[in-house]
Amino acid sequence: MADRKLARYLAQADQAYRKNNRQKGAQLVDKILQEDFNHRGAWELLYRLYGVDQNFEGFRFTFAQK
Repeated sequence: MADRKLARYLAQADQAYRKNNRQKGAQLVDKILQEDFNHRGAWELLYRLYGVDQNFEGFRFTFAQK
């Protein structure tokens, strides 16, 4: 049940970011990471959006520290 809910949130967040609605996308990603901080799909979405000059693990570490 939780996996489906998180997958739905992830799809909605991806769609919101594609429509340049960063606030809604950020809220949805935040919901995902609050339930499962290690959710790979959420981290990959954030990496695709913001991780331009780092490898994935370095990005994740830096992003989580802020």
